Amino acid sequence: AVPEFRPFFYVNVADISALENELSYVACTTEKIFEEKKDLYDVYVDNQNVKTCRDGLKPLLRLSTADREKYRKLTEQRVSSFIILSRFFLEENNRIFQTLSEVAGSPDPTLTQESVRAMGLDPHGDRLFLLHLLEIYGYDTLLVSEQLCCS
Repeated sequence: AVPEFRPFFYVNVADISALENELSYVACTTEKIFEEKKDLYDVYVDNQNVKTCRDGLKPLLRLSTADREKYRKLTEQRVSSFIILSRFFLEENNRIFQTLSEVAGSPDPTLTQESVRAMGLDPHGDRLFLLHLLEIYGYDTLLVSEQLCCS
């Protein structure tokens, strides 16, 4: 049975005596002195450098073919996710500017709540964003908002 890890979200030199009494833990620190305290850890991670002074653990730190393959797949997924997100934002951008151009070129250049929703935007929440777009790109368009009435 593997003992449950006790997390220490941040340790410093004042915690060394407490760590010496722990059976199992995971700790974070910015103090490099811990790297020299080899009796306090089984595995030491500094950014992407993983170290151990335990002979039985050293083989576990070597990358296998399976590890490299998993990393390759993760990298492909990350690139694929980036491409999917890029396409989403490109399509969103195109939809917004296409609608703004159509409205600005129409006989009645009024941006209604329906046209704002057609762009995938919220007429109220994205109003300031739209006003900035209209100003920055020089669209001669009126942005109509639904007036809320008080009773």
